[in-house]
Amino acid sequence: MPYRVFLIDDNRIEQKLFTLLVRIKQLPLDVTTFMDAESALDILETLKDEEFPDVIITDIKMPLMDGFDLADAMLEKYGQQSKNLLFIINSSSLRTEDMERATEHPIVSSFVEKPFNVEKVQQHILSKLVGK
Repeated sequence: MPYRVFLIDDNRIEQKLFTLLVRIKQLPLDVTTFMDAESALDILETLKDEEFPDVIITDIKMPLMDGFDLADAMLEKYGQQSKNLLFIINSSSLRTEDMERATEHPIVSSFVEKPFNVEKVQQHILSKLVGK
C-alpha cells in the first residue's frame, strides 16, 4: 500500500518533477499536490484519521501562508497527530536561518534542498516511513 504524501508548492514544475520521479522510479508514494497551504489545510480537515497523509512536503516561500506558518498551524490544529507525520521543508534556498528554524521546529522532520532525487526520497522519506 503506498504512503500518502501531500506536496505543497506554488511552483507547478516542482510538483511535476516530484510526481514524475515517483512514477518513473515506481516509488510506493501516492502524491496529492496543492498550490497553497490553505488548500491543503482545508482538505486535512475533511479527512478521517486513517486518511491522514504520512508525509507533508512543503515549500518555504509561498504566498499567504509559508511553510513555517503551515508547520505552526499543523502543530496547533493536529497536535499529537502531527507528531507522527513526516513534515519536510523543501527549499531552493539554503539560508542558515531557514535550516536552523526547521531543525528547531517540533514537527519538522527534515530540511531538504530542492529538487528531490531518488537518494533524497530514500533518505528523508522512505527510510523513515519503513521504520514507523
